[in-house]
Amino acid sequence: MRKLEAYNKAWRLGVKSNDFSLVDKIYHPDFKAVDAVSGVEVNIDAFKEALNTLKESIIVTPAEVIFENENLLKAHRYNKYKEADIFNSVTVSLFYKDGKIINHETVFEELDYDPSEGQDWNWEDYDWSDRRNYWVKLSKQSNHGFQHEEINHSVTGNCISCHSGVRIRSIGFRQTEGY
Repeated sequence: MRKLEAYNKAWRLGVKSNDFSLVDKIYHPDFKAVDAVSGVEVNIDAFKEALNTLKESIIVTPAEVIFENENLLKAHRYNKYKEADIFNSVTVSLFYKDGKIINHETVFEELDYDPSEGQDWNWEDYDWSDRRNYWVKLSKQSNHGFQHEEINHSVTGNCISCHSGVRIRSIGFRQTEGY
């Protein structure tokens, strides 16, 4: 699994269900980083707690690769605060040691416009407060060159497919072309 897919999958699972087992698998035990908001050095447990606290106030788009090699993954995403029209462009640089994330740097740039305008997505596509809607839309928006075929709409349906390595748990889909 590519680094970005593992990163997206791990944090989606953690934020969605408070299960950080995949985060623990991709982060080095000696991980330390400076929190971009507070300026305080944090370990992985403090970082998980901060994100767990923020999850109800922001909408986060999936990260997309800017650059990737053995020691570095640079990715980009957007954030929107749910209760205000405040938007951020976010660039994350993940540094690797022994195949695991040892450090990361996050740069937030506040935007004076809504980055979803004029795009083929909107914030509701990524809002976790309506998980069924989120997964239906996300699964149909593949930018990896494959299509998903919707199998059922049951919230308790079994997932047999993924998008960017994120397992879809609430809706069933079948991948119709491999990547």
